[in-house]
Amino acid sequence: MKAQQLGPVGFVFRSAPHEVRGPQRYALEPDMSPTAVIFDMDGVIIDSHGIAQELLIATAKKWGAALTPDELKSFGALSSRQFWALVKQKCNLPESVDFYVGQYDDREEVSRYSEIGAVDGVIALLESLHAVGVPVGLATSAGRYRTSAVLDMFDLWRYFKAVVCDEDVAGAKPDPEIYLLAAEQLGVPPSRCVVIEDSENGLKAARSAGMRCIGYSGSPYTDEDLSGADLVVDDFKQISAEDILNV
Repeated sequence: MKAQQLGPVGFVFRSAPHEVRGPQRYALEPDMSPTAVIFDMDGVIIDSHGIAQELLIATAKKWGAALTPDELKSFGALSSRQFWALVKQKCNLPESVDFYVGQYDDREEVSRYSEIGAVDGVIALLESLHAVGVPVGLATSAGRYRTSAVLDMFDLWRYFKAVVCDEDVAGAKPDPEIYLLAAEQLGVPPSRCVVIEDSENGLKAARSAGMRCIGYSGSPYTDEDLSGADLVVDDFKQISAEDILNV
């Protein structure tokens, strides 16, 4: 399959969705310790939720949909297509989901990332995993443009052996496809991966992929049920590389 070049030389994203593996749940093997870590991006690497909520509300208002921050918080973490499908149905909007997806300005969102920086403690955690040779992946519902922008802005490419984003898969979280593809690119069985997620849909995706999961609850802009995670933290300074690999 031909790949599209993005990011540093030698780093590629797939140019088409990976083969869908179906809805089956992958078995977790509790006797096998994790050897690889896969991070979500929004709310974990960068807490973009506040900026995104503001811009989504403004975009929806332009097309006749009045939304509030509390409503968006209640929607939970959704991909762009999931979000606009929900808003289209809720507000009876006339155009296609693809139309509304195209009206959102990713570039305006990215231009404001310098206001917030990376999530506190996450770069130090990535550095500690890198220092001990743990393979690390990124699996995000963000598109390639935002994904590349975040990795460029905070100089994070060197930490990730695999990067999978929205265009690389057919199914959005809670479908496990994105995590299974990340594990494949890392060359590590799903049962040996631990995921770091801030959303219930992401947690469900990790569990369905047969992976352990650490929930991150430090964002003030989300209210997600992470009770099914192996461990929940609200500050990345609370955990070390060793803690993650012993989940």
